[in-house]
Amino acid sequence: MINYIWNCKTVDVRPLEQDKTDVIYNVHWILKGSSNGFEYAEIGSQPLTLEPENPFIPIEDVTNEIVTNWVISALGEDRVDELKEIIRLNIDKQENPTSITVKLSS
Repeated sequence: MINYIWNCKTVDVRPLEQDKTDVIYNVHWILKGSSNGFEYAEIGSQPLTLEPENPFIPIEDVTNEIVTNWVISALGEDRVDELKEIIRLNIDKQENPTSITVKLSS
């Protein structure tokens, strides 16, 4: 079983937007999977827009969990599933290599 962990702690902010300060408009994310001591990560960035119908959260109250939920929502379920499948396949290649490199002694 693969354990997936999101890191959405690096964000770009606009100092002022729609009378709000420090508005997050872009997230630099990392989705890391690990299983049996093997790891693989996908990285990317996700633009966000300030939606007037959603409550604004001041930057000092924003957490990795909150931003992760924003990113997952923006990416969509299908894209998140694709990313997890890429990670799963790469971890599987590490666990079950089809080729290895060996250095000869002479």
